[in-house]
Amino acid sequence: MDKQKIENKAIYFMCLLSMICILVLIAYFFFLRNVEIDIMANAQYTYVGENGNASVTVSAKQGDLNQRTQDFLNSVQYEVSPNTDLSNGDTIHVTATYDEALANQYHYQPKSVETDVVVKGLANRYSALEDIPKALIQDGKDAAIDYVKDNQESIYTIDGKEDKAPGLDKMKIVYSAYLKSNQKNNSDRFVYIVQMNYA
Repeated sequence: MDKQKIENKAIYFMCLLSMICILVLIAYFFFLRNVEIDIMANAQYTYVGENGNASVTVSAKQGDLNQRTQDFLNSVQYEVSPNTDLSNGDTIHVTATYDEALANQYHYQPKSVETDVVVKGLANRYSALEDIPKALIQDGKDAAIDYVKDNQESIYTIDGKEDKAPGLDKMKIVYSAYLKSNQKNNSDRFVYIVQMNYA
């Protein structure tokens, strides 16, 4: 009988020890182990301007990441040099700084905190209206109409009328112009005049 009790206690303590080992491993792999995180691999680049006269902003990607990783990446600040008069083929140097306290809290070990990136994909400026693809011109008209639709109430109140907001009955573009800039620092523009009829 005593031998059976000893065996039962031995089995009990072995099971208890196994559970403790499993819990320690889970705690290590999910909470204590330092995880490498590639900051530059999670950066996205947004260019503004045309080839020869562009600038860039760098921010953290938003996507299918867990909440802790996304919180950490959102704390990263990026600096870019140079960041003016960029052209396709230029090389920019990107440096990242991150919240060290947050990295320690989440047990992250950041890597790739700086990199060089080659600029590409910037649109070229058109020398004349005839060079602009018809689809791009139509996209501009569609964007102008969409802007008016999205802001029709605020556009109406510009007239200072206090009546209850009427509905937009119809609208059409009555004039459009392509403004070619003579200076490198100023972008070319499309200008649209839209006639709006309210009911």
